[in-house]
This record gives sequence, structure tokens and C-alpha cells, in this order.
Amino acid sequence: MSNSENKPTSDVYDLRSALELLKTLPGEYVETDTEVDPHAELSGVYRYVGAGGTCQRPTRKNGPVMVFNKVKGFHDISVAIGLNGLSARSSKRWM
Repeated sequence: MSNSENKPTSDVYDLRSALELLKTLPGEYVETDTEVDPHAELSGVYRYVGAGGTCQRPTRKNGPVMVFNKVKGFHDISVAIGLNGLSARSSKRWM
């Protein structure tokens, strides 16, 4: 996945391609079809999953990107959270 300069060789040019790349990296992507409420439940679920069930912020535990495919009150909309939660993940996506 890396060349001699330790830069990713993938072509990441938009959100979809970034998510596709993250799907291939172990522990970097979680997706759910369970309906969540966008007002508090969505962020609470991410905090629990991303931080491994602790009180720490997901960014301190290298939490994954999480995609919620069913958000209460918003049909045909998915929400991605945690995309820029880790600087190493951000640099993989855009370099």
C-alpha cells in the first residue's frame, strides 16, 4: 500500500473513495443498519464503539470511522462520523 516514501498509493479523491479505502484497512471502518436518533444517540453510539466502551474520546483510542445507514427522520441518508478523528487516518486519505 505504500511506496518508498511511505505515502499511500491509492487514489482518494472524494468521500466515497476515502470510505472505500478505509473498508480495506483492519479496524478503521464500522457500518450499521440499526436505526439511531440523530440528537444524542448517534454520537453516544460512536463514542461507545470508537472508544471501546470507555469514557475516553474515540480519537484518543484510534476509534474507527463509523457509518450509520439509518438515521431516524432522515430517509435515504447515511451519516459518517470520525473521518478526521485521527491525523494518521487523515494523512492516509489525502496524500
